[in-house]
Amino acid sequence: MKPNKKEIYAGISGLLSDARLKSKIKMLMVIGDGMADRAVEEIGWRSPLEVAETPNMDLLARRGVLGFHDPLWPGLRVESEAANLSILGYDPLRNPIKRGLVEALGLEVSLERGDVALRTNFATIRNGKILDRRAGRFNWDPKPLADDLNKIEVQGGEAQFYTSVEHRGVLVLSSEESLSADISDTDPHTTGVPPMKSVPTKKGEAAIRTTKILNEYLENVTTVLSQHPLNQEREKQDLLPANGLITRGAGTLLDIPRFLDMFGVNGAVICGFPMIKGLVRFVGLETPEVEGATGRADTNFDKKAEAAIKALEEFDFVYVHVKAIDSASHDGKVYLKMDLIEKMDSLIGRVLDAWDDLVVCVTADHSTPLGLGDHCGDPVPFLIWFPNIIRDEAVRFSEREAYKGGFQRIRSVDLMNSILCFSGRCQEI
Repeated sequence: MKPNKKEIYAGISGLLSDARLKSKIKMLMVIGDGMADRAVEEIGWRSPLEVAETPNMDLLARRGVLGFHDPLWPGLRVESEAANLSILGYDPLRNPIKRGLVEALGLEVSLERGDVALRTNFATIRNGKILDRRAGRFNWDPKPLADDLNKIEVQGGEAQFYTSVEHRGVLVLSSEESLSADISDTDPHTTGVPPMKSVPTKKGEAAIRTTKILNEYLENVTTVLSQHPLNQEREKQDLLPANGLITRGAGTLLDIPRFLDMFGVNGAVICGFPMIKGLVRFVGLETPEVEGATGRADTNFDKKAEAAIKALEEFDFVYVHVKAIDSASHDGKVYLKMDLIEKMDSLIGRVLDAWDDLVVCVTADHSTPLGLGDHCGDPVPFLIWFPNIIRDEAVRFSEREAYKGGFQRIRSVDLMNSILCFSGRCQEI
């Protein structure tokens, strides 16, 4: 007896349902921070991605699909916290997390409601103007400087300073009266000009109070750092002193949906950079400790690969972040950037040797062209591969090949839903 159409459809529906359950595979996303670039004269008017030897990413590109994503809108420059948040599926406009907040959380600073956290740079000031916004991106221990900075007293509140990686740090302002993160940066994002005074960006006593506390603190900082024996010794050795402090990205605690609640999957992030750790912890992702993961060019790629392989055993989604590529871009170091891209490619190869049943996405969070030495609003290339994807015509992973990509150009915030769908976890409205 032949089955009727209803029985056939019911059978097919059941098979598809079973297939969906069985087809839920794990997801790996690898981010080369600031990896996207433009044509560079020094390497024959090609981009670092075009010149670097990246056999693993190129294989994924040939077997997968490429495209571009925009961190927010085409041509709009964004900071790393907004770019990474967007890649993770959060609209930065609806979830306005500020750099100071995530830097503080990355350092595991205990924040209270009402505290204002700011990202800081040690800078070199000469004749009242900024000579170097990163004080030479030093690798020496600034703790003696921090100890003296934390002795500074200000009227109307308290200021606590924390050191991070290289020149980076966090300043936390607190007060018995209300404070506000609606204040301007003192970092002018350029050299040859004086640090700026912070001013309120919105009306209100809280913002006025916050700028008064911050500006008073920074005036004292200049005196303390200039007179510090460590900086005086560096001056004698003709080295850049860390004699200034510039701030940006004031932020406060806010409510934001957790990643598990939004997407129904658990996740881990493999990184050494405190800001990224703070960002992903804030949305509930795990950050296992990785030996030798520094957030610098000396980071241990082998240990990061091992950590990613291990994390995939426990988590549905693993996010690997490589910060040093962006630092090389900011410093204009083309060959270092290519070397780090190649090391990231080897990391990808090691993970794929251990896990072949994955959805893999490789991309950057934003573009940091070597010629600019800063972030820009260029579109960012990405690739996605999984075992039965219908491939496009791209033959390797680069900005130029991404123009052939089947995804064409999408928003960064849509990447996560695409990866989830390919893994068998399509989201429903």
